[in-house]
Amino acid sequence: MENEVLSELWLEWITDNLLNGADEASLVGELERQGVAKELAREMLVAIQASPVYRAARKHSVKGRRLELLRRLLVAQRWFEQCPPEAERIKLGPEPLGLGNWLSTHTPVIFTDLVARWPGKDNFTPERLKERFGDVILDVAWGRQTEVNYDRKTAQLSRKMPLGKFVEALQSVESTNDFYAVAQNKNLSLPELHALFQDMWFPESWLDRADLGRGSALWLGPKGTITSLHHDTSNILFSQLYGRKQFLLVNPLELELAEGATAMYAALDPESPEGEGWLQGKLVKRVVLEPGETLLIPAGWWHHVRALEVSVSVAVNSLRLPNNFDWYRPGEVT
Repeated sequence: MENEVLSELWLEWITDNLLNGADEASLVGELERQGVAKELAREMLVAIQASPVYRAARKHSVKGRRLELLRRLLVAQRWFEQCPPEAERIKLGPEPLGLGNWLSTHTPVIFTDLVARWPGKDNFTPERLKERFGDVILDVAWGRQTEVNYDRKTAQLSRKMPLGKFVEALQSVESTNDFYAVAQNKNLSLPELHALFQDMWFPESWLDRADLGRGSALWLGPKGTITSLHHDTSNILFSQLYGRKQFLLVNPLELELAEGATAMYAALDPESPEGEGWLQGKLVKRVVLEPGETLLIPAGWWHHVRALEVSVSVAVNSLRLPNNFDWYRPGEVT
């Protein structure tokens, strides 16, 4: 039986298809197949397109469709960098280039000889940290395995304990994601640990050493710790100092990851069967970061991290280049 009035769902369906460039004749034909009178279908299409709300939405839709075409073009071009699908490893040489040379391509790279130049590179083992700073009170996320969204609940899970006791705890287990000293704990802001900055070295043109206390983070944990899939709003130099970590990096052009995201955290678990399936054919790089290597993670790149061994890492974002992209939060666009 032919409908005399179209439901709101049908009106939404028509509007959505019109905004996405659907042909009017095909829409009328589909409505007819669903039992809607041809004249009513045509009247509704005319009425919707005459609405000032629709005309305003149409402007944004056209812009969005053009941007989507640009995204598809960039995705197609970026496939050239997917062979091999791993971040390029680079030796800096005696006179390192400025970071802008790599950030201009917005592509993760690994510097293989940066940490080798640190004057105190051997001071970042768990044993050495315990020896030097064993009595320093850290904030540590504890009880992570009981929380689904443990990374987002770091503040609630954090407890204070001496660094030495924490090192003993992480060395006493084979593998766990239950406890971890993470960036959100802000332990490198502690004055008692600022001596570690003297053990680091970066090219003068790369970052402001005076800002290291604010722009650095210590990661310390056992084998098996996981940082769930997320992106940052700054470019980050992530130095792996002890143990190995496995990184999964997803290009921000894969906009689908923003769907269902909470702040900077994706809803997707890349280690689940569903996640592994979704990643097939996507712009993805997989990296095992070895001790002594530094990974440059451009702002916006999604990354999931698993510690393959007891691990010590330092992340730095106090770059001299503009490095505040806090406006980049696609997961919060509704």
